[in-house]
Amino acid sequence: MNQNALLFQREIDGLTTTQVNFLRALADGVREGLSSQDVLRSYRLGTSGNVVKIKQALETREIIDTFEATPEFVDPAFQLWMKRVYAK
Repeated sequence: MNQNALLFQREIDGLTTTQVNFLRALADGVREGLSSQDVLRSYRLGTSGNVVKIKQALETREIIDTFEATPEFVDPAFQLWMKRVYAK
């Protein structure tokens, strides 16, 4: 994970604030209800329509993938790094 920290940081630097907030939610274990009002407010994701766009953008960048309607990190080490660096 430490060896990839620079790569992970570069990846984050190319994302919008709401995309980073979405990844924080995933790293915190939020898998369902990403469009719920509590999650939208807590992670400052904007609207539920915005969540759909964020997921599509992150999938295009191959940061997340969706399995059975559940988004997950493609790289588990990236998830661990997000937890460590962006912990609430």
